[in-house]
Amino acid sequence: MPRRQWPRTVDHAADIVTSYDEVGGCTLRQAYHRLVSEDLIPHTAPAYRRLSARLAQARREERFPDLVDPLREVHVLPARPDAGEFLRAAPDWFALDRTAGWTTDLYVPCEKDTLRAQLTGRLERTRMPVLVVRGLHSQSYVQVLVRARSKRTVRHVVQALRYRRTSHPGGIECPSLPMPLAWRQLWCWSRVPC
Repeated sequence: MPRRQWPRTVDHAADIVTSYDEVGGCTLRQAYHRLVSEDLIPHTAPAYRRLSARLAQARREERFPDLVDPLREVHVLPARPDAGEFLRAAPDWFALDRTAGWTTDLYVPCEKDTLRAQLTGRLERTRMPVLVVRGLHSQSYVQVLVRARSKRTVRHVVQALRYRRTSHPGGIECPSLPMPLAWRQLWCWSRVPC
C-alpha cells in the first residue's frame, strides 16, 4: 500500500463530518468507517488511533469541525444573563406531547449510541423518542420506560422500529428479539407487533 497522504485524508474527513451537520453531527467512529469504506485508510486499530490523533491535532489547530462525543459532556445547569433573555428563549422549550391520547407508544430504537445524534436530529420535528439499546436490552432501562410511560395511561400496544444502516438513509427494520421479548413480559403491554 502506498504511503498514506494524511493531510488529504484529514481534509476528506472534514468534508465527511460537515456532511452530517444537518442530521446531528458525526462521531470519530463514523468518520473512520466512511474513510475505510472509501479505501482511504485500512480497517485496523493502529489506523483508527492514528486517525484519532490526526483529527485531534487538526481540531486543536481549529482546522477541523467538531465531532460528536456521546460519552463525554460537561454538566452545567442552564443560565441566562437576565430575565429578558430567559423569557425570549422560553417559547423554544415548549412542546406538547404529540402522543397524548394515542393507544400506541412509538419508539425508534437503535443499537449504537453513535446513531443517537443522527436520529434525534432527523426526528427533531416529530419529537419521537429515540431508544439507545447498545446491542442488548437492559432490564433497568425497560423498567424505567415502563414507569415513565405508564404513569400517563396503560398502553395496550408498543411498536418499536429499529434503525438499520442501509444503502439508503432512514432504513427501518423490525426490532430484534431481546427488546420486544422484554416488553412482552411486562404487565402494561399485551402485544408487540413485528
